[in-house]
Amino acid sequence: MANISPFKGWRYNSELINDYTKVIVPPYDVITADEQNDYYNTSPYNYIRINLNRSKGDGRYIDSAKFLESWKNESVLVEESYEVIYILSQSFQQDGRSVDRVGCICALELTELGDTVLPHEQTIEKHLDDRYRLMETTKANPGQIFMCYQDENLVLEKMYATLQNDPDIDCDLDKIRYRLWAVTDLESINQFKACMSTKDVVIADGHHRYKTALRFYRNNPEINGAD
Repeated sequence: MANISPFKGWRYNSELINDYTKVIVPPYDVITADEQNDYYNTSPYNYIRINLNRSKGDGRYIDSAKFLESWKNESVLVEESYEVIYILSQSFQQDGRSVDRVGCICALELTELGDTVLPHEQTIEKHLDDRYRLMETTKANPGQIFMCYQDENLVLEKMYATLQNDPDIDCDLDKIRYRLWAVTDLESINQFKACMSTKDVVIADGHHRYKTALRFYRNNPEINGAD
């Protein structure tokens, strides 16, 4: 069953970055070359420089690591003070009605595919090698994995409905409003952790990223957090 946990994530410093639409990007594998250049031109701190650097050959991984390290040193990216889970909502109009899609960003203990984590598509070796080189060079997990699960009790949705504080991130992009909260309340975290402990999860997007994480853990079991 899915063993999730809070973690100390890194995110953009809101005192330096006040327009998140200029720094966020979609998953690396849906970005065209023209879009890659557009993202480069949008902001010197656009995440494209880490997740899909346009330098040639091995230089792309080296430059990704350099940008990541310099942004940390310059406090462009800051680490959470506490371990958190993030609640993310996407609000949009569909067929004339308002829709909120709610998700959680958290750490998930790695297991072999087919146990708790269920795949549905094949992977391509060159893409696995690319993502592995990036993870190996940056010593970071640069991309999230989108997973789905079933919960008739709607535990996460109820947590979302009771949020009282302003979101830590709030921006509109492509007619979708994105809001993100860093949740530190242990009771809420443990409630969601207990909920997920009975669930299997299905990879909706991110098979290469998941296999990359597994490979990295097998090769580097001594690194804290690799699992």
